[in-house]
Amino acid sequence: MLIAYGRAPIPYWYSFCYFGALSFLKLYICGQIIRKLLTKNIFEMRKMLTALAFLAFSTATVFAQEQMQDNPNAPAFTWVEQTHDFGTIPQGIPVTNKFEFTNSGKEPLIVSNVQKTCGCTVTDWTKEPVMPGQKGFVMAEFNAAKEGPFTKAITVQSNASTPNVKLYFKGTVQKSEQTGSVPEENTIFNSNN
Repeated sequence: MLIAYGRAPIPYWYSFCYFGALSFLKLYICGQIIRKLLTKNIFEMRKMLTALAFLAFSTATVFAQEQMQDNPNAPAFTWVEQTHDFGTIPQGIPVTNKFEFTNSGKEPLIVSNVQKTCGCTVTDWTKEPVMPGQKGFVMAEFNAAKEGPFTKAITVQSNASTPNVKLYFKGTVQKSEQTGSVPEENTIFNSNN
């Protein structure tokens, strides 16, 4: 039996030997701590406790990695596009793009959140689970206040085999003819009477 750590598979007996060696080290350090306690050498005892804590943490980390195995049936995104170019857009007028995807996995795909990088972007997405083979969407609306080129990203969080996916949209904001101010009206304060 093989266990995958990172990219290369490792034989099962290797992890058994690794955990056995760590257990032996822990027992040895515990024995040293007890010996130092009996001889009242507090400085040495602190060093041993630090080493024991480090070993316990490293064992827990490796053990947690062993528990996480790739799910071959996990949902997966197949995107129509991951970067959208709006081209040249007028300043102050919102533009929208719908990023469409298909669940190419074997389990339902659930988009839990879409994080945006600025307040100029509004997002929406398929809220119900997307069954295998079905389509869903992530929508991004961008309202440009600043003139010039832009590139923005949104991060889609889900239960897919790749849980975080970045989608990008870009373009150039062109200054609009109107400055966005309200046209002046004749009132009693500025009338020519």
